[in-house]
Amino acid sequence: MTTWNGRALLLGLIICALSPRAFAGPQQHPESTITAQAPKMDPKVAPPAKVPTDTNLKVGETLDLNTATELDFQRIPGIGEGLAAAIVQHRDEIGGYQREDQLMDVAGIAGKRYARFSTYLVVNEDTWQTFNKAWQKNNTPR
Repeated sequence: MTTWNGRALLLGLIICALSPRAFAGPQQHPESTITAQAPKMDPKVAPPAKVPTDTNLKVGETLDLNTATELDFQRIPGIGEGLAAAIVQHRDEIGGYQREDQLMDVAGIAGKRYARFSTYLVVNEDTWQTFNKAWQKNNTPR
């Protein structure tokens, strides 16, 4: 009886292997097809801003530390969203940058990294005065 079961099993495997479906590859049933759809965006909410990589600052172009936005800072090669936000946050906390080297007070910027960024950054005395006066007015206890 064991031989008969073995022969039947072998015959079944041969038939399955020689059937046309065995060579057709994996089959998929229409009811199991999943169609992915993009999430629906709320038209009232703007998508997060991204800086295209082709808008990076060129050698010789500079940004004023006291007037640049987070998106402007992201144009500097090597500065992403997080670091740009930290630069602006630190500027808002100290009342503006008076010197370029104050950028090293931002977590994540020191030494070689500062040296790479400093060629793109300037502090204009007039913009610092304007920023600082506005900051003092908004941060003076009433």
